[in-house]
Amino acid sequence: MNKDYYIILAISYSNKYEFPEKSFYYASSSDFTFKKFPVLNDQHKDLYDGIKTIITGDANKIHKKVEPEKQEGEEEG
Repeated sequence: MNKDYYIILAISYSNKYEFPEKSFYYASSSDFTFKKFPVLNDQHKDLYDGIKTIITGDANKIHKKVEPEKQEGEEEG
């Protein structure tokens, strides 16, 4: 089922007037509970420029699964 969705941009100037901090939140029309967008890593930047599908309002839809970036000193499992 497709839903409406809402996106909020919050800007915090607290002690950061020249470089305010931006945060993005989303909610669907089914619950109006706003959640913070997850942080994207560099693996996503080229992928999202190429997506041509309509946003459906389903936050659980995964366009493409990517692995988290390795942290410095982390061994491969």
